[in-house]
Amino acid sequence: MIKIINRTALVLIVNNLSLLLVFLIFELALRFGVVPMESPDLATLYFFQTYATLIICAVFSLSFVFLNSQWRYVFLLAPLVIPAAYGIFFLMKHQVS
Repeated sequence: MIKIINRTALVLIVNNLSLLLVFLIFELALRFGVVPMESPDLATLYFFQTYATLIICAVFSLSFVFLNSQWRYVFLLAPLVIPAAYGIFFLMKHQVS
């Protein structure tokens, strides 16, 4: 029982960190001038698409609680890696020239 509680807490921590990471990437892109501040449509599109990716990865990360193989760590780290990478590539595609 304690193992399930610990694993669930770890999944919640990783998913919350990934929420902050998605916002932090966009904020840094604004600060360094990669994304124009006059583009609210771009921000809406970025957050919608990145959070949709994050929700899908968060569902996959729930399998960390139930799996016993080494693949569970891949599923646990998916919400940290995949939405962040997608967000960076999205911002690179829409950067100011």
